[in-house]
Amino acid sequence: MPGLTPVQVLDMLLDPDSQLQAVRDIKNAIIGNRKKKTAFNSAGAVPRLVEILRAAKGELLGDGDDQR
Repeated sequence: MPGLTPVQVLDMLLDPDSQLQAVRDIKNAIIGNRKKKTAFNSAGAVPRLVEILRAAKGELLGDGDDQR
C-alpha cells in the first residue's frame, strides 16, 4: 500500500476486481501499527470489510442466507 491513504484503499474495496488486493493491503498496513488501525477504523474500514466477508461466506455456502 505504498503511498495510498486509507480512504484510497477503501475505495478499492468498492471495486470487485481490486477487493482482494485491498484487503491484503489493509492487513499488511495494520499489523503491529496502532495508528494505522485507528486510521482505517476512522475511515470506515470495519463495516466494509464485514460486508465483504459476509458476501464471501454466502458465496462459499451457496446461498448467502446462513443464519449462524
